[in-house]
Amino acid sequence: MPNTCKKFATFSGVSFRVWTWLFLCTGVWIVGQRCHAPVEVSISDADRYRLWEEARMWFQPLVPYDTAEWTPEERYYFLWGQRIFYDSSLGRGFACASCHPVEQYGTDRLATSKGGGHSIAHRNAPSVFHTAYQSGLFWDMRSQRLDEQFKEPLFSPHEMRRKDSTDILDYVHRAPQYAFFRKVLVGEGALQMKHIGRALATYQKYLITPSRWDSFLLGDVEALNVSELRGLEAFLRLGCVRCHDGILLGGQRATRFSPDGRYWHYTGSPSYDAGMYQWTGKPEDKLVFKVPQLRNVAETYPYFHDGSVPTLREAIRMMAQAQGHMSIDTQTICDIEAFLNALTGTIPLYAIKPSQHAAQRQVRAP
Repeated sequence: MPNTCKKFATFSGVSFRVWTWLFLCTGVWIVGQRCHAPVEVSISDADRYRLWEEARMWFQPLVPYDTAEWTPEERYYFLWGQRIFYDSSLGRGFACASCHPVEQYGTDRLATSKGGGHSIAHRNAPSVFHTAYQSGLFWDMRSQRLDEQFKEPLFSPHEMRRKDSTDILDYVHRAPQYAFFRKVLVGEGALQMKHIGRALATYQKYLITPSRWDSFLLGDVEALNVSELRGLEAFLRLGCVRCHDGILLGGQRATRFSPDGRYWHYTGSPSYDAGMYQWTGKPEDKLVFKVPQLRNVAETYPYFHDGSVPTLREAIRMMAQAQGHMSIDTQTICDIEAFLNALTGTIPLYAIKPSQHAAQRQVRAP
């Protein structure tokens, strides 16, 4: 065999062995990062009730609405708000649902959303579900009223790009799809921004997703499986409840990502965001962001204000490091992830955009 061929054969043999070794080592590492469901040992009733009692100290259940109890006025405002939410002409080719598709739990699942005029937002689009239960809206909590919040994206040059209130009122006044609602809900009076705000707020008020977690809080201690209960116990033990408590497991306060606020040390974020400081101007608000709700968190990826973390498991690991300088093992991460998955509820059918025929039938119904 020529020397060149011998050298190539030797090199190929070595390369094959090296690549095989690397492949096996990588496989071992990946397997080590996976969630291995341990043998499902039974958990005593006493422990289930202990966890239930402790959970009831920190959390409150979400109870579904009975649509049969809606007044005609409430129903019509809901339907009007639903129409407005999906109306792309409202934002010159850009609807509320463009960044907050209800079918995807109210978020577009992009790191940062694409706005009107091919612009890119600098923050992640939070879910519109359960907004009526939150003490502040947006990542910097700059709006506290759901019926006023809608003006921000409407008039933003990077989002829906409407000029002013006159511009939007003129459109809604002329749009034929809103004629029925103007007649029934506005009457002979002048159409005002408060009517549009109330319609959108009413629609979003009913965007809620009760889950097995709520069944557990209401007394069904069998609603969560063993892994989910272990995750709940870890969630409580590690102190996650200091920020993620209440009916939404978050959404009620603002704080820093870590004690020093330097979130980029953990997320690898390429850009700097001053958080609440950008609108308050207060030094103490630098790098302060709203604590997000955890309901449906498994469906509202990617995570954090800039969408810099793609997976829930990585977000759990990162927050343990950032908030408590804790390095938690893979199984604990997997158990917490299982618990957080139990917070995913079912999207109510009434919330999803109806077909044109169904929409007409809804409006005509008493």
